[in-house]
Amino acid sequence: MMEKKKITLRDVADLAKVSIGTASQALNNKGGMLPETRERVIQAATQLGYNQRFSITEPSSERVNTLMVIKHDSYDRPGIDPFYFPVIAGIEKECQKYRIGMMYATVEVDHRNRAHGIPQSVFSNQIDGVVVVGAFLDDMIARIGDWVKKPVILIDAYAPGREHDSIVMDNEMGAYKAVHHLIRNGHKHIGLIGYEPKAHPSVQERYRGYLRALEGHGITDTYIEKSLLKRDAAYRAVQILLKKHPEVTAIFVCNDNAAIGAINGAAHVGRNVPHDLSVVGFDDIDFAQEMVPPLTTVNVDKVAMGAVAVRQLLARADNPDEAITTTIVRTELVIRESVRNLSRKKHNDRT
Repeated sequence: MMEKKKITLRDVADLAKVSIGTASQALNNKGGMLPETRERVIQAATQLGYNQRFSITEPSSERVNTLMVIKHDSYDRPGIDPFYFPVIAGIEKECQKYRIGMMYATVEVDHRNRAHGIPQSVFSNQIDGVVVVGAFLDDMIARIGDWVKKPVILIDAYAPGREHDSIVMDNEMGAYKAVHHLIRNGHKHIGLIGYEPKAHPSVQERYRGYLRALEGHGITDTYIEKSLLKRDAAYRAVQILLKKHPEVTAIFVCNDNAAIGAINGAAHVGRNVPHDLSVVGFDDIDFAQEMVPPLTTVNVDKVAMGAVAVRQLLARADNPDEAITTTIVRTELVIRESVRNLSRKKHNDRT
């Protein structure tokens, strides 16, 4: 069997379309570089599974010198991830603070973020801990910690039947805030896009937040068009939903990427945001504020999630027998211009 080609810094530089020196500076967190250049290099390194060890003068701890970050590689958008890049940036920043080296790897996932396998580099004797970002791990793959005998921390990742320290966002409350905002603005017929029964657990929690908000305000009608959490799926789903239920005046979409698809799909059938349809997303990716109109969405401190994961890994390495913990990061609603106030419209109609 042919030996797999070793990924080099040159490969990362070529994919990112930068020089080797620029790639090295980006991966070692050097200053004097445009954020978008650094992001491009990190995405290239993650996509290729490049093993990067930062230059460090001394380790922060005898137990943790180098950790590996395993990020899911989206089956439909490989190498591009506006949500998880800030998470990885938070991990890197904290590693620099504690003088910890980093290695990168990706794991392929299906359309529901379920991992197909694990990178062989996980079994390297160089690493002292693993941080898994974004993947839904089945029982076999979730045995990473047992196989490598190192601490494993999950960030917005799930391993049913296994016990790992994890960092998650408050998905249910975030969704509740989003739908509550729509209700406060006079909407009673509120749809949901981006959910399906076998979705990633974080999406299941957002679905529960949608139902909880409606129930809490005495609204019994639900308008749910099941779809994958993809832009093209949301584009189709919103058209089906609006055709079946033209009375719908607002939609909560389970992430911003799908919200973009939903807004475009609604426009295709003559429903413009926010005049004919209000939309709220989730994640607050950078593009959300650049959309027309800027998207009202749920923000989570993604950089903080990465930083907390590193601290938790250090704590687990020093105290391996302590109780397993789950850290829930609070979410906040960011109000922009994609929601119309129907109560104000009714008041104007009466006057």
